[in-house]
Amino acid sequence: KGCVLGACIEATVDKGRRRALGMKNIPYINSGVLLINLKKWREEQIGQKILHYYKENNGKLVANDQDAINGALKGQIYYLKPQYNFYNIYWFYPYRILKKLMGDTSYYSKKTVEMAKMNPVIIHYLGEERPWRRGNRHKYRAYYYKYLKKTPWRREAMEKGWELYFVLWGIFNFFMRPFPMLRYQIINRLIPLFMKWREKRVRKEMNKG
Repeated sequence: KGCVLGACIEATVDKGRRRALGMKNIPYINSGVLLINLKKWREEQIGQKILHYYKENNGKLVANDQDAINGALKGQIYYLKPQYNFYNIYWFYPYRILKKLMGDTSYYSKKTVEMAKMNPVIIHYLGEERPWRRGNRHKYRAYYYKYLKKTPWRREAMEKGWELYFVLWGIFNFFMRPFPMLRYQIINRLIPLFMKWREKRVRKEMNKG
């Protein structure tokens, strides 16, 4: 009641970012999978509300659409169970770390997270390890290939240039497995740098075209 959309909580968003969005004690959601109340969305012009929030922040949000959705709609979001937006953080971080990252903010129970790990319903290929990139070792890549074969894009070539990245990614994850909190801190420092690098790469590709 009163919710305009349903989504899953993302525990790995840092506290500083939550505070900046006015969500110090409000769970932040991942926008990869959204269950939208279309009637309410249209009646209350939610799309415009989100765009207004983005403009109010001068477009300076870390994750543009996702941060804008969280900031504009906090208090109007229903939290779906994590199996409906299942992604790789559940392999990299044990429950105690995810719970710790949430601080005093409410989070799923350990049983709910474990059930999601045993029976994911919607797989979100989050991050750089996406199954259409050559060399990826995503645990659920076989499902992607299975359904890709049923689409008009089944003969499309895989994206090249990621092979070395995935080798290094695998080594990093192997050595960081016993140190999930250290892994989190390293990743959080690398993400802004990687986003800037990716932005430059996209601009370079656009200029070529």
